[in-house]
Amino acid sequence: MFFIQIDMPDNKQLQRFLERSDIGSLPVLHHTLQQLKAVLAKANFNYRSLDAILQYDPACMINLLAYANQEINKDFDQQISKVEHAAMFLGMDRLERFIHKITSIKSIKNKNIAARMNQLQYRGLHAAFQAQNFALLSNDDLPASEIYTSALVSPLSELICWYLEPLKAQKVELLIHKENKEYELSQIAVFGFSYHELAEALTHHWKMPGLFLKRQEIDSLEDMPKSVKCLYLAEKCSIIAEKGWYYNGMYKQILSCADSLHYSESRIARELHKTVIKLAHSSNEFFKIQSVSTYLALLPGEVPYAQVIDIGEMTKTSAAIKVKSIDLINTMNDLPGLIRITMDALYETHAFTRVAFLLLSKDKKYLRVKGLRGYQSKTFIETNLTVQPSNLFSQLLTKPQSVLISSHNYRKFSPIINHTMRTMLDSQEFIARSVFSQNKPIGLFYMDKHPPDNNSASTSTMNRGDAEQMKKVCSLFEQQLKRISYINGVRVD
Repeated sequence: MFFIQIDMPDNKQLQRFLERSDIGSLPVLHHTLQQLKAVLAKANFNYRSLDAILQYDPACMINLLAYANQEINKDFDQQISKVEHAAMFLGMDRLERFIHKITSIKSIKNKNIAARMNQLQYRGLHAAFQAQNFALLSNDDLPASEIYTSALVSPLSELICWYLEPLKAQKVELLIHKENKEYELSQIAVFGFSYHELAEALTHHWKMPGLFLKRQEIDSLEDMPKSVKCLYLAEKCSIIAEKGWYYNGMYKQILSCADSLHYSESRIARELHKTVIKLAHSSNEFFKIQSVSTYLALLPGEVPYAQVIDIGEMTKTSAAIKVKSIDLINTMNDLPGLIRITMDALYETHAFTRVAFLLLSKDKKYLRVKGLRGYQSKTFIETNLTVQPSNLFSQLLTKPQSVLISSHNYRKFSPIINHTMRTMLDSQEFIARSVFSQNKPIGLFYMDKHPPDNNSASTSTMNRGDAEQMKKVCSLFEQQLKRISYINGVRVD
């Protein structure tokens, strides 16, 4: 483990900034605070459970490790790089004080600044997971926790600038993107120091493991030790990925990684793809930056690089390289997971306040809600909607099709929207799309803009743009469903 001791920096501006960078000064995700309070309140609290939460909130992780290292250095000359060890060392009383000390990104009024800070958190998360994957691939001996923590330092150093000095951070962006000034020189011109200089200083100030410092000491990629090389390459990947996980520039980075880590291009591409899958699916509860729709598009099959996968524009170009997907969903046994992902993708479009899947019973006699995102209603969830006598939904199940019901056509369709349906849905504006597998109906997706509370005057208007959003996501679902319906001869009865 690398630990390097140095004196405080000579740069007066940097010194003054460090004095403001106290423990807990990194704002964390509001969702993290809620989860931490809930976990600590449990009678069967386990310190290991904190890691599952904090691994998706880099700022909170660094806050906790810095706090623990500050406390442990009062008695011992050593550093902690694992969340579990930090939590066990601090104990319940200090953990509770820690939670009360930290602030949430939700408290930041400027939405653009909050969004930028979210992006930097996510960049750190991507770099950390990617560095770990590269280290495992390279059989590096350094502890995974140290590699993960060290990868967070650079993006979080920029994040704290956005938090403590948002106007200056915005000015840096203007110099870079509007006036085409050099990246590091713009930072020095505005702050009096670069983000990397701040990262070095914060590594000492917060008494963090010093792998990042090793990265700063070596200019040549060829001269870097394996662990530092993994760190450096992962950070580059995380920045490029912000333009698109399968952006053309990423392919050039794959070539660089393949050359530096001595693996084939396809193997490196697969490692990057593993990170995509993990982040898109596992961190969606914490971040909305990575699209679940992108995850849905990347399930079974081959993923071509030099292709930008975007839910708004599914464009294909000639593929520079193809990599086999991770078969996380590969048989009809995984259909419930595929449905959940699709509901997440539909809900994240923000076009709908309620998204549900209504499953057709085995005897084909009724539909019942089996998954729901958004507005909760006991009547909606518990109603068995019979398919006889014939109604709008039972007619939808005669073939793959969709329907958009709005104020413009509700009267036309009202004869086949029976009393049970009206009571169950409590909405006159909605979209429904039937789902078939091997020419047999299995249920339907349902979406509406039901008011978030019963005090709202009326539902929002459903329009063709909402229907287009639905079609894009559902077409991805249907592609995956078609693949898995025929694998190993598994059928849906």
